[in-house]
Amino acid sequence: MTTGDSSLLRASVIYAGLEIARDRAASGRSPEETLAFIRQGDAHRNSFDYAGAFTLAGTHGWSVFVDSPDTAAAFRATLSNLIVSLRPTWVMVLPAGRAKIMAALDEDLVQCLEIAALLGYDDEAVAWWDALASLGRQWSDDERLAIGREAEKRAMARERALLAGTGREPRWVAIEDNTAGYDIETWRCTEAERGELAQHYVEVKGSSMIGFVHLSRGEWDFARKNAAAWELQIWLADDPEPVVLGFENVSPHIPGDQGEGTWERVKVATDRLVPAARLQVDTPLPQPMLPDQDLPVSPDGAQ
Repeated sequence: MTTGDSSLLRASVIYAGLEIARDRAASGRSPEETLAFIRQGDAHRNSFDYAGAFTLAGTHGWSVFVDSPDTAAAFRATLSNLIVSLRPTWVMVLPAGRAKIMAALDEDLVQCLEIAALLGYDDEAVAWWDALASLGRQWSDDERLAIGREAEKRAMARERALLAGTGREPRWVAIEDNTAGYDIETWRCTEAERGELAQHYVEVKGSSMIGFVHLSRGEWDFARKNAAAWELQIWLADDPEPVVLGFENVSPHIPGDQGEGTWERVKVATDRLVPAARLQVDTPLPQPMLPDQDLPVSPDGAQ
């Protein structure tokens, strides 16, 4: 949400939009004709912020203002439309609870919520907040997916560069099978015999230093079974190279099962993982492959 959009989420602006919506529904007049008609009327209707309503409608359409004889219901529906259109970031915090976001909202928006009868616990208010929290979860999932896909694209480009001239290509497994437990199948030179290629598995995460790395149980089970041939790549913002961690770097942050309980997903603060990896400045990148080396046959017989 831009600062300008935020400043227009005020009761006076929404009242103005609702006045125009109601008059248009009854008369069929254009918004401009409706405003001219309202200007001829009483002072109360003229006190609303019609300029702000026209600004919002110019960006998001007049349909965001919902005509309803009940003011609270009209405010609830209009606020829903505006929030969906404006996509304020606080909606993604809402799944943690209404109290978590109230302190971050300005007084004008809180006044709108009060007019809409959304600060209590009646069924309509609870349903409104639940629907918005569900939307927040969806937006968070969409954002994580977009960040993850971008990181995977960068990781694929890196792997292609490392495999240049070998006749090998990395495989973007996450696109084909999101339950495989890893994102990219690639190849590395083994430590024991330089020049020999071995299959290698990459889990890719996009993050920021103030974010989190999320790992599912399936991802970690795969890592545990393939520890020697597995790595986690964390791509931070515009860094040209990822933070690369081995199984041993990540395992101290993974919980264990207790009794009959099993964990399904873990999140680790990125800044708890990255510093240790950044200290390993002498750790070389995987060696580029040589075009004339013999390639081992994979289990399916492919070169």
